[in-house]
Amino acid sequence: MSRVWLMVVLLWSACALAQTSATTVFKPNDKIQLTVKFDKKVDPKSTVDSAFRRKGGGAVEACKNSTNVTWQGSSPDDQTFEMTTTLLDNLAPGTYQFAYLTLSSPGFEPANSTQPVTLTFEIKNDKPCPKPVQVPNFDISIKP
Repeated sequence: MSRVWLMVVLLWSACALAQTSATTVFKPNDKIQLTVKFDKKVDPKSTVDSAFRRKGGGAVEACKNSTNVTWQGSSPDDQTFEMTTTLLDNLAPGTYQFAYLTLSSPGFEPANSTQPVTLTFEIKNDKPCPKPVQVPNFDISIKP
């Protein structure tokens, strides 16, 4: 698969942000939009999903399952993908950075791009993260 150059712009509300050194701050339940524009058209049935991960790797212990922000979307013009997500209540606070972009097209294996993108944003969350549920021991089986 040929390398595809992409431009990622993070949008929120009616305002658009260009990549700058300033960090954009969001809080739980904020609705934010990610726009990905490829330098050429892709298959009309393609889908794109993307993720940002909390910088520094390790999760806040109580928020260990809530350190990714993901988007999925499709495109009306086969080149620009607009994806919207609402931030979860239990996101760990911190700086989130671009992790990957996956392009899926019918008949092809999905491909990830980890092209260097310096886009980051900050999550402010004053709520304590919920404690994880305790999963009791169990038996599991499979039958033909």
